[in-house]
Amino acid sequence: MRKRIVVSMFGALIVLSAVGSIEAAEINVGSWSTNYTGSTTRGYHFISPVDFNITGLRVPVEAGTGVQNIEIVLFNTPVPVYSSTSNDFTSLGRWTNVAGTGWIACDIDIFTGDIIGILGARGTSSMSNPYGGSDTYATTIDSQAVTLHRLGMQYNLNTTPAQDLWTETSSYSLVEVQYVTGPYCGDGTTDTGEDCDDAGESATCDADCTFVSCGDGTINTTAGEDCDDSGESATCDADCTAVACGDGTTNTTAGEDCDDSGESATCDADCTAMVCGDGTTNTTAGEGCDDTNTVDCDGCHGDCSAVETGCGDGFICPPEECDDLNTATGDGCDDNCDVEDGWDCTGEPSTCTETGSDTDTDSDTDSDTDSDTDSDSDSDSDSDSDSDSDSDSDSDSDSLNLTNDGCNCGMAGVSRNGSILKAILSLI
Repeated sequence: MRKRIVVSMFGALIVLSAVGSIEAAEINVGSWSTNYTGSTTRGYHFISPVDFNITGLRVPVEAGTGVQNIEIVLFNTPVPVYSSTSNDFTSLGRWTNVAGTGWIACDIDIFTGDIIGILGARGTSSMSNPYGGSDTYATTIDSQAVTLHRLGMQYNLNTTPAQDLWTETSSYSLVEVQYVTGPYCGDGTTDTGEDCDDAGESATCDADCTFVSCGDGTINTTAGEDCDDSGESATCDADCTAVACGDGTTNTTAGEDCDDSGESATCDADCTAMVCGDGTTNTTAGEGCDDTNTVDCDGCHGDCSAVETGCGDGFICPPEECDDLNTATGDGCDDNCDVEDGWDCTGEPSTCTETGSDTDTDSDTDSDTDSDTDSDSDSDSDSDSDSDSDSDSDSDSDSLNLTNDGCNCGMAGVSRNGSILKAILSLI
């Protein structure tokens, strides 16, 4: 199982090494003979005779002072002879634009039987390939015999990753290799100074042979870590998951005020604190709208409780005098939200009560009622209180029989008042 594949592009060198104080050996790749310069890249391939760990790589200084470009591949099948080519391989690491003459530190496990290819040259637009002096080269790795064979591709390694690889009988190109064998991180044996060694990353052991721990700065995807920035960062939560509003983890470094895994009464869905006027409608907090302000009568009520729709919505907005949540009449607030006569309306929504102050009602005391003393009532001086001096003296007044032209008129109950009787007689 491989671990800690080191990939460096465009000069951004990543160094991961867990070999500790073990002294590295160097593969004898032979002597430099000449440089081949062109748009193509050369190297060598071999079948590993032992398990070992590559700790350093370098293009020989005989190739010049240009930047170093190196790539290591693991073939799945034997390397074909030119003009056939192969892309049946996995890149174990690529480094480009590495300036200077120093070693490129790396940490790559190689196992017995692996078919390994190494390409290397110096330069940018043109590749300077340092050739050895023969078609093949017999050497050893950890005292075990191995033969180096020519490897090539028809591309500039500085600009193009390894592809269409082939071998042939001709000069191989030199790439120097440092390595270690024996106990090292990744050999599958937990040695002194190691917490664990599972021959690579596992759910409990990091690739650097330390126990998995979120916050240790080592990303362990097998253990479920998305990231590990040794704590909260703008892209990584403190629980080693990638920052995402709604994940339930508040990351203030990433600009989150809160994170309740969605909208809540105190947190908007965009992970900002719930505030009326922030432009985000939070229905869980009771908002019916939010138009980025707290002004009344602009379509959204100032407390963000509801959309203002006009008369009948319970909100008093000019030219309304009242608003009792309806457009009925006769309840104090009419269908235009004006206060009706004889009513008083207060509050929002309005509560209306009758005042009883209408001047046209019957509550007005009629001055002509019983207070008007009828002058004819008992004040007539001619009433019974008038003692008729003729009343007893006219003995025939109560029963008169008058005859005229054969007409008998009987009058009874005629007043004994002499004046009235005389008036009657004058008509006969």
